[in-house]
Amino acid sequence: MASSNNCINLVLVDTNQGQAGTAMAASNIAKCLIGAGATAATVPLINSIGAGPAFAAIGSAYFICCIPLTAVLMNGLKWRQKRERNEKKEHI
Repeated sequence: MASSNNCINLVLVDTNQGQAGTAMAASNIAKCLIGAGATAATVPLINSIGAGPAFAAIGSAYFICCIPLTAVLMNGLKWRQKRERNEKKEHI
């Protein structure tokens, strides 16, 4: 999970160089809200379907959430270059 968080933070800072602090603050708030929701949902999930299926569901959800990281890996440089081109056009 730390690797995905680091990747997301890196992309946020790279794509929002003028507002890196704002991007990191938004990322931290989202991370805390997701963590709180996951913590609140884990015990009821274990009580309702058991530990094995609950952790299999959590692992599956984590895997599904990692799929967008592949899109970032494949397209991140293009997105950054496109944003830089657009910013240069705006300043002209």
